Amino acid sequence: MGYAGYFSTTARIKDKRSPLESALIDVADLATLELLEKITYNVVVQPGEEKYRRLKLSNAKIRSSIADAEGGLGAMRELGWRLGEDEGQEVLTLAKGLATMAQVRAIQEAQQQWKKKSAKDLVQKTKAVAGLPGTQEQEELRRQLEADRAERAQREPVTKGSMAQPLPGAGAGPNMTTAAEAGLTGGGCC
Repeated sequence: MGYAGYFSTTARIKDKRSPLESALIDVADLATLELLEKITYNVVVQPGEEKYRRLKLSNAKIRSSIADAEGGLGAMRELGWRLGEDEGQEVLTLAKGLATMAQVRAIQEAQQQWKKKSAKDLVQKTKAVAGLPGTQEQEELRRQLEADRAERAQREPVTKGSMAQPLPGAGAGPNMTTAAEAGLTGGGCC
């Protein structure tokens, strides 16, 4: 940082993703990212608990959300987890002290990016569907609207300039009535 808190123009801006960030972006499912966050957070908060640093791949939730999910195992490897075997079962293990809150924050950032990308994709899909021809009723309604527009364009304008009209009971004089003539004068007003 430069003088008075201004950003230095000679400083280098981080322009490359870390291997962990790249692996997390490759995760295709939000549920996988949420499970990765929960597992990593549990290991960070309770580093002495062996049960949090050992995951059985025979567990249905772990199998479906991490092992079978696109990008799940790659992200686990980047987080420091190693695939091995214990008592004849495939397990993922994490050495003590490898999990950090920086990893938890990186996972949370990946979740936010996933949500933004998902919302952007939804908007694009909606726009694409809106551009497709609609049902026959919609097409008929569009044709009728176009016919109405064409008909209105051929008619003369609806508005005309105002013209003075003689008031009833007023002779050939000016077209106005006084308050006395309208019977509005009287005694004690205001």
